[in-house]
Amino acid sequence: QADYPEGVTQWCSPTSLAMLMAHWGRQSGKPEWDLDVRTVAAAVHDPGWPGTGNWSFNAAYAGSRPGLQAAAVRLAGLGDLAALLQAGIPVATSVSYAVLKGAAKPEKGDGHLVVICGLSPSTVTVNDPGVRLSRVRREFPLPAFRAAWSASHKTAYVVWPEGRTLPVSPSGTW
Repeated sequence: QADYPEGVTQWCSPTSLAMLMAHWGRQSGKPEWDLDVRTVAAAVHDPGWPGTGNWSFNAAYAGSRPGLQAAAVRLAGLGDLAALLQAGIPVATSVSYAVLKGAAKPEKGDGHLVVICGLSPSTVTVNDPGVRLSRVRREFPLPAFRAAWSASHKTAYVVWPEGRTLPVSPSGTW
């Protein structure tokens, strides 16, 4: 996102989606799923929104690719997120960027998506599309992530290949 002048403040959704699709393209030997950010941004642009941040448009685009499934969901919490990660399924989560970076409360228009790569008892590891590619892997304190994710009511994009079974949701979310 930050490497694209036209999307620097607007393309966290399509950039996160491109990251998830590229992951599965590499894992599944499907290079046709590894699309550049501009292509994904153009495909998910919603003129009625207007922009590229419409959650259902993003999930629908990934799910329209032959062999991929996707959903924009509200997870019950860290248990669901951890179950997906432990099954090897990265997840893009919607967060308050201000809260993620330490602010006490969300700021107007600070919604952001980050791809969750790992959880520990004290930190969350993300690929953050809001920074240049050279700094994309970042860690944040788990309490800050939890608060930032709560601002979106724990919304996430989940993308997975057909035939791959999702893990059991500890909370019964899916």
